[in-house]
Amino acid sequence: MVEKEMVQGTGHDSNDLEQDKILQYQKVDLVGAVKEQGWCTLVSGLLAVPEHDHREKVLKTINVLLSTCWEVYKTDQHLNTTLNNFRKEYEELVAEEQKESERSEEH
Repeated sequence: MVEKEMVQGTGHDSNDLEQDKILQYQKVDLVGAVKEQGWCTLVSGLLAVPEHDHREKVLKTINVLLSTCWEVYKTDQHLNTTLNNFRKEYEELVAEEQKESERSEEH
């Protein structure tokens, strides 16, 4: 989906390969397929991984899918709870780092 947006969003002259990609993407209802095959829920379910790097990648993917999956995401209580928990967790980490930074500046 990202590549499709990039190829279609270029405002400059495209070479033959890019033109072929544009034509291929226009033939595929990727948005419909994402919804129909349950990718919205599948991707949001991947947030259960504990590693921060994986979370970041899943969150970036959710961001790309946001317009496509908005109806699913806005009613997904598990996703909303998870995102709120992440926000709290990361706010606490930022506060800890700020305190540690202030302590190290004092010494």
